[in-house]
This record gives sequence, structure tokens and C-alpha cells, in this order.
Amino acid sequence: MRRKLLYSCILVFLCVVICCSDADEAKDRQVSNEETNVPSYYIEQLSEKETAINEVIQNSTNSVSFVFITDVHWGDNQRHSPELIHHIITHTPIEDVVFGGDVITTSFDTPEKAIEQLVDFRHAFDLLECNIYYLFGNHDNNSDGHPNETQRHLTEEQVYDNLQKDMGECVYGGYYNFYFDREKSKTRFICLDTGRYYYSQLRGKTIETIKFLTSALGSTPAGWKVVLMSHLWCDLNYEKPRTAYISSYMKTIIKVADDFNAGVNGTFKYKDGTVEYDFSQNTSRILCCVGGHCHLDSVLYSNNGIPLILTTTDSNHTLNGEKAKSGTINEQAVTVFVLDYSKDAIRMFRIGRGKDAIVPLK
Repeated sequence: MRRKLLYSCILVFLCVVICCSDADEAKDRQVSNEETNVPSYYIEQLSEKETAINEVIQNSTNSVSFVFITDVHWGDNQRHSPELIHHIITHTPIEDVVFGGDVITTSFDTPEKAIEQLVDFRHAFDLLECNIYYLFGNHDNNSDGHPNETQRHLTEEQVYDNLQKDMGECVYGGYYNFYFDREKSKTRFICLDTGRYYYSQLRGKTIETIKFLTSALGSTPAGWKVVLMSHLWCDLNYEKPRTAYISSYMKTIIKVADDFNAGVNGTFKYKDGTVEYDFSQNTSRILCCVGGHCHLDSVLYSNNGIPLILTTTDSNHTLNGEKAKSGTINEQAVTVFVLDYSKDAIRMFRIGRGKDAIVPLK
């Protein structure tokens, strides 16, 4: 009788333990199940794109990949992109996220309101727990649209503290310029401050950006690949048909990139500043320039064939007089880049509004 009672007690105890364990595991799965935070209308597309991304990465003998999102204009954004990116980095081997600039929505806010947007944006994306890097956009010092109204402008310190500080392992060059390396794929990502160049009154740091660029290129290890990233590579021609074009002041910057790939010497001049550079010993190559600003998907080419890849805005913006419909995948736009060196191709996968694309690596 005692033995039966003992067995019964042990059985009850084990049942309680098992039930509690199952309950805890179920709770853990529910908490960690990020699908519960992603709107249901994205799930099918996410699943299809992540399967395709994984297949390309697994079938490549040498590649580097990252998530790119730009022009979030946080005050006019459905704000699902952090959840979408979390889903992507959870279901793929991708570890790097790059933001292409323009957190601020209008640039007509008070400095306090502008900083509030930067802080809220950083908080949302810092929770992703991955390597995330933030580029400066022409709106992000609250000056675009009124460059002479200096009382609205954020200082460089304010922008740095609320947008770029504590980004992760990178070499920071001041004036919002930085680079980071990926040893496994032998790739250097050079991120440039061109956002403030949109208005001529704000281009005073152009020479500093070129100094940083030539230094970062010159110190790139032999045989490595380079990806240049910046908010602004092109401007828009809003006449029909809508096209992008490279403005004269950006052509001078892109020429430095062309000279690097050509392995030649050159001189960059801007106002009273001059930068001499010598790329004659270079054995590395710039693969592409990635950016936003124009609120459209487009690919242009430099004189020597470097692709300038623009991706559309993540904000719920107006295009051709129509606003992207909320409650559909068209309300956001997140791009996954896979640079497949073994296939000589840049693969772009779009989650949200837009299409996938392939750009050959020349």
C-alpha cells in the first residue's frame, strides 16, 4: 500500500513537472514567435523571399549580404519595418542592416520634435539586436527645405548623438562618415556623408568627405571588394517621364570612385580645398554605390560602369499622385542585398512595395 502511494505521488509530481514544462515552452514559443508582431499580410511574401534568399546564399561559394532600408520619414511611416527586418535576420544568415538616411519627415519641425523622431527611430531599430549602421540623410539635421533658417538646424553633435552614436564596430571619420569591414567575404563598406549636399549652402564639408573617402579606399586591403553607401548619389528630374540624373557636384565624387577602379592618380578640388590621391597600386575594386533620396528604384552607371543603385522610400509616400495603401505590403519597402561573387551578380530581394532585381557585377 505504501509502495502504491509512493508511486502515485511520484506520478503526480512528474505530471506536474511535465505540464509546467510544456506550458513554459509554449509560452516561450509564443513570446519568441516574431510572426505575431508582423502583420499577417506580409507573412506569405516574407516566407517566399526568405526561402529564395537562403537558397542564393547557400548556393554561393562567396557572397556578402545585408538589409538596406532608406528614407523612412518616421512621421509618415507605418513602422512595421523593424518587425519585418527582425523576421528577415531571424530566418536568414544575414547579420548586417544599413539605414540609408532620412529619419526626419519634413525638416520643418522644431529642433525638439526632430530629436524626438531620431530618438524614437533609433530605439525601434536598436531593438533588432544585429549589426546596424545609420547613414546621414539631407533631412536629418532638420535643414532640408529651409537651409538658411539656422534656428531650426540640429548641430553635428546632436545628429551624431541621436543617429550614429554606438553603431557597432566601425571606423568613424567624422562628419557622419564611417566604414566597416567583413573579413570573411573580404568586403569593405564605406558609408559617406553626402546628405547635406542637397543645398549648396550646406556643402561645406564636401572636402572632408573626400578626404575620408580617399583614405578609406587607399587603406583597403589588397584584392578586397568595396561597396560605397550614401544617402544621395543622384537627384530627380520631376518632368515626365520621371528620371534620375547625376548632378555636377556628385559627378566629382563619383569620379574618385572611377579613378580608384581604374588605378590612376587624381585631384579633387572644391572651393579652396584640394585633395591629391594616388590609386596606381590599387588591386581592389568598387562593386557598386547604394543609396536612396530619390524615392524610387533605379540603377544608373558611372562613366566607368560602376552601378549606382537607388532604392525607394520605406515611408508611406505619394507616387504619381497616389499614396501607397495602408494595410497592404505596399506601405513599406525593405531591400535585401546579396552580392554573389561566385555568380558575379547583385541580387536584390524586395519585401513590401516594389520588385526583385539583378544587377550584373562587371
